[in-house]
Amino acid sequence: MKKRQGVRLAIGRLLLFQLKLLADAGRDFLLSPISTFALLLDLILGLDGEDSYFERLMAFGVRSDEFINLFGQYTQGQTIDSVVKNVVVNNDKG
Repeated sequence: MKKRQGVRLAIGRLLLFQLKLLADAGRDFLLSPISTFALLLDLILGLDGEDSYFERLMAFGVRSDEFINLFGQYTQGQTIDSVVKNVVVNNDKG
């Protein structure tokens, strides 16, 4: 019985990691063209510093990196890990 539970936990960890990889890749895929557009817009509008679209995009990238938490390095705040844990706990109750 313990071995079966260990296998289930290992598979769960793998599936969660795959979900995080998908989220990370999707974010990168979207940010690549958006970052180019943001920089061009900043150059046209003469924006720089914290008000620039590129800097806002970079800040979004940091926040999304913390949320995706690919390697479990973030322990504070809401992450994909905490969302999945809440879903699993709520599923087990119902």
